Amino acid sequence: MSLRPTFARIPSLSSLRSSLSSPLRTVLLTRRCLTTLPRPYTFHIGLAYARKPPDASQPEHYRRAPSKSFARLSDKGLWRDAVLREWAGGDVGRNSNSNSEPFPGMLREEREDNEHAMGEDFLFVQPMQGQSGVAIGIADGVGGWSASGVDPSLFSQSMMFHSSAAAAEAWAFPPDVDPPSESDSDSDSASGEVKEVLLRGEGWEAREKIAVPPEGKGKGEGEELGPEEILQRGYDAVLSDGDVEMGASTACVLTLNSKTGKLRAANLGDSGFLVLRGPSIQHIQRAQTHYFNCPKQLSKYPKQAFKKGNRPILDKPADADVWECTLRHGDVVLLYTDGLSDNIFASHMLELSLLSQSYSPSRSGAGAAAGDEASLASESEPGVEAAESLQAKRLARMCVEHARKAMVDVGVLTPFELSAKSEGGWEWWDWIGGKIDDVTVIAVVVTEGM
Repeated sequence: MSLRPTFARIPSLSSLRSSLSSPLRTVLLTRRCLTTLPRPYTFHIGLAYARKPPDASQPEHYRRAPSKSFARLSDKGLWRDAVLREWAGGDVGRNSNSNSEPFPGMLREEREDNEHAMGEDFLFVQPMQGQSGVAIGIADGVGGWSASGVDPSLFSQSMMFHSSAAAAEAWAFPPDVDPPSESDSDSDSASGEVKEVLLRGEGWEAREKIAVPPEGKGKGEGEELGPEEILQRGYDAVLSDGDVEMGASTACVLTLNSKTGKLRAANLGDSGFLVLRGPSIQHIQRAQTHYFNCPKQLSKYPKQAFKKGNRPILDKPADADVWECTLRHGDVVLLYTDGLSDNIFASHMLELSLLSQSYSPSRSGAGAAAGDEASLASESEPGVEAAESLQAKRLARMCVEHARKAMVDVGVLTPFELSAKSEGGWEWWDWIGGKIDDVTVIAVVVTEGM
């Protein structure tokens, strides 16, 4: 998926001058046309996901909470199903080769329970207003709520639904000028201050008077929102959402600015992201935890939880770690839940990224783990963007498949094993191997240029 829209041909300045009698309207319409120029950055997005199997060591009621999916015809149900349809090719558990599937008994179950194809994880990919960029987010429902009979996926799905809605109405940078209406030339000078500005173009220069709208007017549809604000609005909406009685999730939201290439991030909990540039890791987002295996989390509790002196965990979006950088052509961004980062190291993710760039359908061995290359190619966009789109899809799938293999291989040293021995205390000291969990990955390949 490549997030670059198509644009109509922009009229020349001479045609605008000849067709318009009002200098003011000429200036405003010229400015309007300039804002529809293609943005310099394009973000090619691929994703992959796989749910975890039930833990046979746990009692039946804890293995999987009773399913209370959002109704299919509700707003959240329709949105959830649309996301799953759009990204159905990323369902590694459903689309994997049964001969190499680490959880072969899961295949039938996954096909019968599509609402939980991502398990307790969920995500969103949302283009922002005015082709200003794209927001992506990921949430991991806290599985401990299963013991109380609560389906953890309801909170994570609702969190992503409301965050996506906030991003859809927002800009990744300050909004461009409002498109002028037919009455602009007659009413603008009366509605605010009049300014004289110098306009320059190729081979021409002119001074024109333009009307500056009163404060609060003419700032474009929507407003600029950063990831921490998207996170806050999403969480506020979940708290007032009657369909979600209780629950919790981690959350990580990124905005990618298509004009400047700026990445802005807000992360709360143990999901995370990294930025890769060539053969190096530019940034790894550290996990936020209260103690080992207890991440910071956004929560919703029933009122009785605060009675009798109870003090449940109440983290806020303001507690999220924020970070930003300017991306370059060829950079790769990986956004993931802890099902990935608990089972493979960042250096392994870098190796997979480099492999995804050099992979060809004729290769075998490790490259074959990327999945069916022919099916990925059939889903990709035609033309010059196909290679980057294919790379993003391939990388996301490779990450999920490698994590799923590591989580059941006790002979593999994993980040979770190291953390368990160093931070988990005596009850974790003999842990070996990975951690069985849902895995969700969004991969972004950045290209720059018109």
